[in-house]
Amino acid sequence: MKRLLLILAIVALPLFAGEVWLGMVIGVEGDSLILADYLKVYAPSALRQYVGANDEAIDASTALRFPYTASLILEESEDLVYKGIPQATVKIHQFYDVVDGRLIERSMY
Repeated sequence: MKRLLLILAIVALPLFAGEVWLGMVIGVEGDSLILADYLKVYAPSALRQYVGANDEAIDASTALRFPYTASLILEESEDLVYKGIPQATVKIHQFYDVVDGRLIERSMY
């Protein structure tokens, strides 16, 4: 019984984390982020914002280029309309270029 509780505690810890590692993001389709293995992560665009590794805001309409590695931060929304709905912040860690089938790191901007 003690082992079972220990295993459950270890498995449940990541569920309480505020930041979830997504890995490589290759696109956006509607309100979902598309990961490298074609899994979709739902993050409503009305509640989604992008920040860099140093927590500086990134304008999604001009500076967002794929692919990139990112994590998802879920926080309580302070807007009265979306009260109680978690706000999805996508923290971009590194942008990449695909050159001859290889990923090459590029500058954040």
